[in-house]
Amino acid sequence: MYQNLPITPPMYNISLWLAQVPAQRTVKTAEDAALLYSGPQFFIALIAGVVLAFAFQLLLTNLSVAAGLSYMGNQSHESSPAHGDSPQVRHIGKKVGTWTLITVTIALFFACLLAVKLSLISSPGLGAIVGLVVWATYFSMLV
Repeated sequence: MYQNLPITPPMYNISLWLAQVPAQRTVKTAEDAALLYSGPQFFIALIAGVVLAFAFQLLLTNLSVAAGLSYMGNQSHESSPAHGDSPQVRHIGKKVGTWTLITVTIALFFACLLAVKLSLISSPGLGAIVGLVVWATYFSMLV
């Protein structure tokens, strides 16, 4: 006995109407981009990105200071301090500056990435613009 089954489920089922996903918005003109940025998602991305950048920077700085202090504490017990410690102080300043630059770069990368993901912007170009705005705002506030 062969029975013919319908391929598509009946449309009168209300649960199928609730599970529909809207189509992706594409930006084709400058007016569409202006409407996209007029909503709250740009400001949410900007604020979230800056807050995340400060949080990541604080976290990485605290971890770096803790690791550096524990390393310096282990070295001071192993060797006796010499009278000519001034060259070491200059090298420490260079290392701290370099490490600060590295931690800022890491913090900004992940903050911009998460901010663009949070804003739900589907266009790569607009996502890059939001990332650059977060980067510029963070550095402006840092200065």
